[in-house]
Order: sequence, then C-alpha cells, then structure tokens
Amino acid sequence: YLWEKGYRRPGFMAGPRTLSTALGRRRNFKAFWKKKLGIEIIELSAERYSADAGAEAMRHYLSRVAAAERIDVLMCENDVLAFGAMDAIKTDFGLRIPDELAVVGFDNAPMAESPSHDLTTYEQPIDLMVKTTIDMVLKRTVRETINFPGRLVVRRSA
Repeated sequence: YLWEKGYRRPGFMAGPRTLSTALGRRRNFKAFWKKKLGIEIIELSAERYSADAGAEAMRHYLSRVAAAERIDVLMCENDVLAFGAMDAIKTDFGLRIPDELAVVGFDNAPMAESPSHDLTTYEQPIDLMVKTTIDMVLKRTVRETINFPGRLVVRRSA
C-alpha cells in the first residue's frame, strides 16, 4: 500500500525490543524496503509503548533532521506510538499529515478512527487469535506458530 501510494523515504518507530511480534513487524518492514529500494530504513526508537514516548521520539527526530532529508512515511509498531508521533508532528512542528509526513499504525485501536487521528492501520484478527491460543493452551489443537492474515484499514493519515 505504501509503495503504491508513492512513499520512498520510509521510517519505522519501534518500542522496547522485548516482544517477538513487534520484532517481526520491524524485520518485515525493513526487508520490504530493502528489496524494493535497496535501502536501510530510518529507525526511531521509543523507550516504552506510550503516546508520550512516541511523541518524544518524533520530536527528537524532527528537530535533528532537515526537512528535505526527512522520511515521508512513518510506520509505527503500534497505534499508541502513532498517536504520539502524530501529535508531535502536528502540534510541535506544524506539519500536515499525510501531505508532509504520513503515519501508519498497527492494531486498529478504537482511537484510530477518531477525527483527530484518522489513522491508517493494520488490524489483526484478535478474536481468532484468542480462540486459537485458548485451544492450544487447553490442548484442543497442536501448539505451533501461526501467522494470521489481518487487514489494512485505510484512513487519511497515509
């Protein structure tokens, strides 16, 4: 989706390096852009999963990088980081989303559809994931790693 929209200077905001699913999101995003453009993506690091941490990481990046050299799209490891990044982009730097910097999240948290965020995000099939996990814990099915397809929820942020 991001490639088709014309973005070519991607960035990724990660939280703490503790969750294997989060590491997979980062790894897959990096691999996609490496394959498409042969580039290493810009990485922004948030110390924790919170809107405040997302905003601080975004402020740190935007205050140190010249406008002409900035990323044009930021993929956040989750929606909470994206909410903070968007607040900093709009409020602290007066930039327009997505015209000057697009933002994408992951999870489709309830606030993602609010008019103040209108966040493009990737939604996971939570109900199916929970049911499958319970079935594995109760030994109704074999324990294995499963990748469930989700869906892209396109809104105005990207």
